Amino acid sequence: MSGYSSLNDVKGDVGEENKQDDDAAVLKQWVTIPKDEFKLVHMRIKDAESPKVFWEVNDWTLESSSEQRVEFPAEMLQARAISREIVFFSKNII
Repeated sequence: MSGYSSLNDVKGDVGEENKQDDDAAVLKQWVTIPKDEFKLVHMRIKDAESPKVFWEVNDWTLESSSEQRVEFPAEMLQARAISREIVFFSKNII
């Protein structure tokens, strides 16, 4: 298991002038992971104090490198605490 806590830890210390180019290169590397090596099985947002599920998705496609829009229900704002559950498969150690 890696001890990385941020994007800077992954790519190392760089000067400000190269920061944007380096960020883009690292993100492109993550986006181009082959489909059989990483899969988002499901993601769920729920009330942390009850079994109420506000939002979930199964087999989220990662084939598109574009941002995917998600809308959460307004009733989520009434919850005292929210929990996130992400189940994924990775062929390689992350």
